[in-house]
Amino acid sequence: MADEGRLYIALYARGGRARMATKEDKFHWAFITGPDYESPETRATRHHVTHGVEMIDGTPQMMWKYCEQDTPTGWTSQLLVRVLIGEVKSMDRVNFIFHNTPLKHDTEGWNCVKWVEDAFTTIMQDDNALGEAVTDWDAIRDKAMDYVDAKIKSGRFELCRDFENDEVPTWDMVGNKELAT
Repeated sequence: MADEGRLYIALYARGGRARMATKEDKFHWAFITGPDYESPETRATRHHVTHGVEMIDGTPQMMWKYCEQDTPTGWTSQLLVRVLIGEVKSMDRVNFIFHNTPLKHDTEGWNCVKWVEDAFTTIMQDDNALGEAVTDWDAIRDKAMDYVDAKIKSGRFELCRDFENDEVPTWDMVGNKELAT
């Protein structure tokens, strides 16, 4: 079966304080599915969950919602880093999993990081979703956190930069190398 693109973990800037012991929720976590080769014109899709007010039987309640958004493959607002974790074998399977990963509205402490982990675990159980890929969630989480921390410490996100002309800092976990600084 032909390769249908790439799967990334993406970390975005977010407000609020971190509550998780290992501070992953200092960032908003999402998946990005995109093409193998990028140019200024190529597009990708961001897959993530958001927490907001929904009206349920006339009563406002905080609810989780799955979002799928068209996005450029380059720099976007709040995007800090991407970590390439695998080659997509079947975009239909990957999208099915994203759409069907449960939203745990009533689970204390559940968040976008947990949704990404849950979706990743399900993707890893589906032999038809990905081709070559990193299969260890802990390794992915740790690399994403280490990578974004290194970029922050290096001053990568200082306000004087011209972000629109920059590439998104991207680490390739499959090839164990940096693709864009």
